[in-house]
Amino acid sequence: MDQDTVPAVIVRDHEMVFEVNYALQVAPWWTVQPDVQYIVHPNGGQNPNDATVRLENAFIAGVRSTIKF
Repeated sequence: MDQDTVPAVIVRDHEMVFEVNYALQVAPWWTVQPDVQYIVHPNGGQNPNDATVRLENAFIAGVRSTIKF
């Protein structure tokens, strides 16, 4: 196969996740837990929809709420 006909592909390397969360007791029956994540090279940097395009880093935020009754 000719070198010019091989498509460029992003090679997967590493994935790293930084996560911070904290549980806050709002009332004796209610807990709120915010969660923040920063992902470096999600999926090893390879885009599942187009292997020639590298995935960007991702920032994710969420909240979990627990009510006891």
